[in-house]
Amino acid sequence: MEIRDLNGLTLEIYKVLAISNRPWGVRELQRKLRVSTPSLILYHLNKLEDMDLVDKTPERKYMVKKYVKVDILRNFITIGRISIPRYLFYSVLVSILVIEYILNPPFIVDLHYIMGLMIGILSVAILWYETLRMFIEYLKYSKEE
Repeated sequence: MEIRDLNGLTLEIYKVLAISNRPWGVRELQRKLRVSTPSLILYHLNKLEDMDLVDKTPERKYMVKKYVKVDILRNFITIGRISIPRYLFYSVLVSILVIEYILNPPFIVDLHYIMGLMIGILSVAILWYETLRMFIEYLKYSKEE
């Protein structure tokens, strides 16, 4: 098995394991992903084990062994046990820059200042939209049912 074989239900299981960053049992995954039988989940977990992406704990639960940036996981940075949307850093940085731009206007407010302000505000809006969209996607996979 190769990483390019990571798709469909196998990918969905991997995303749940990677984003939640905790061990999951077969039945927990079955309920979370609304799959009809635990054997189907086990089949895909075995595929992930063959790819060397997950390990089975002594409690017979599965946890990510190796992180692969696929699908939505490309948009996250994992620090320890926390996954953070990558856009969060950009959103905070650009927001601080725009706030600084607003708090220190030039002596004469001209067209260049107004255009810079509009570009800055538009950039902040787009970055925060993308950050929140990624965070909502994160909650979709990390939320326990």
